Amino acid sequence: MSLSPPALPAPFLASPSPAATHRHLVLPYAALLDDSCQHLLSTLELPQLERLLRSLRPAGATPGQPDQPIPPHERVVARAWALDTERPAWAALATQMVDTPCAWLTPCHWTAGADQVRMDDPASLQLELADAQALHALLQPWFAQDGLSLDIVTPLLWRIAGAPLADLHPASLDRVLLRDVSPWLPSAQTARTLHRLHSEVQMLLYTHAFNDRRAERGLQPINAFWLHGAGRLDAAALAHSQQAAAQVQLQVVDGLRQAALRQD
Repeated sequence: MSLSPPALPAPFLASPSPAATHRHLVLPYAALLDDSCQHLLSTLELPQLERLLRSLRPAGATPGQPDQPIPPHERVVARAWALDTERPAWAALATQMVDTPCAWLTPCHWTAGADQVRMDDPASLQLELADAQALHALLQPWFAQDGLSLDIVTPLLWRIAGAPLADLHPASLDRVLLRDVSPWLPSAQTARTLHRLHSEVQMLLYTHAFNDRRAERGLQPINAFWLHGAGRLDAAALAHSQQAAAQVQLQVVDGLRQAALRQD
């Protein structure tokens, strides 16, 4: 019997909108095809997909490059929700924070290799709420010294807020999940506070009893974090985005994203 892997955390929280006047179907990574995949696809009979595509109308092209910090599917959602497509403020919109820069913080485990630092699957951390609360109690005093607050929204999505995030333009979580984080780290000149906090968190947790207890349960240690979904919304921008989101029934079919990120 094989078990399905846990879902990799998503950068935005979408909820059904029964009053929506438009419906958007988003399939992340649907166009991520190499030559072998394209050949395989050309041999498949997909009558239901063909019927579905005939019933839909394209909403416009959103081209992208592999080195862009925000992948195309996130920019599609950002555009539908009236957010900046190059810096979608997912955390501010989801938590309704006004006039304060904020972002998502995802606790994670980094594995250092000979030539890269890889972010392992955050979902495999099995971080339950009680563990997240214990970790929050450890980390909040360190972040508070720099005027940053931490609030748990889900165990793998925390809101971080404060003035030091004002000029932060982090890469999407999808750019680093199960991959080398090094190319996506902001430069030390633009994010000194963030770089220092990364080092302090690694040193704090390296031999901490919190991770010792996780090891006793056969769980990976938590030794890092990733910030994403950063931005600031004033009251008018937040209201505009909420109104746009209420008018769109957004359905994100996540199966291809899960497979693509795992390079399956």
